Amino acid sequence: MIIQALKSQTFIEAVLVLLVTALLTGLLVPIMKAKMDDKKGRQTKILESQAKLLDDLTDVLWEFRKLAAEVAYYRKEGRQDGYQKAFVTYDQEGWGVLAQYLSLVSKSRRIAPASIHGELLDLYEELTSIDGKLEGLAQSEQAGSLDSSLDERWRELFGDLYRGFTNRIEDILGRLADELRLTPATKIRHRR
Repeated sequence: MIIQALKSQTFIEAVLVLLVTALLTGLLVPIMKAKMDDKKGRQTKILESQAKLLDDLTDVLWEFRKLAAEVAYYRKEGRQDGYQKAFVTYDQEGWGVLAQYLSLVSKSRRIAPASIHGELLDLYEELTSIDGKLEGLAQSEQAGSLDSSLDERWRELFGDLYRGFTNRIEDILGRLADELRLTPATKIRHRR
C-alpha cells in the first residue's frame, strides 16, 4: 500500500510541486530580499544626504547671519572696537560662507524638491543684498560720511537681520524639513 501510494501519479505530482516550490523559494527569496535591501539602502542614503543638507544649510545660514549681525550690532551700539573686529571678520569669512551656501544650493538640486531649490536660490539673492547693504554702509563709514541717516540705516540693517532675516531662515529651513519629511508628524506651523 505504501509502495502503491509512492508510485501514484498524484503523489509524484505533489512531490514535484513541492520540489519546484522549494527550488523557487530557495532562489527567488534571496534575490527578492537582495533587491529590497538594495532599494532600502539607497533610500537610507538619500535620507541621510537630505538630513545632512538640512544640517549644513542650517549651519551656513546662521553663520552668515551671525557674521553680518555682529557688524551691524556693534556699529549701532557705537562700539567702534567691536565694529572694526566684526567687520574684519565678516570681510575675511563672509564670501567663504556665501560660497559654502551656493555649494549646498547646488547639492539641493539633486536631493530636494525643485520648489525648495528655487527658494534657496532666491535666498542667495537676499544674502547678497544683505552683503551689499553691509558693504555700502561700511564704505560710507570709512569715507567719513556726514550722512545723518547713517546711524539709522545701521539700526535698520540690524533690525532686518535680527527679526526679518531670522524669520526667513526659520521659514525656509522649516519648509525644507517639511518637504523632506524630516519633521515630526505634529509640528508647529512656521511663520509665513
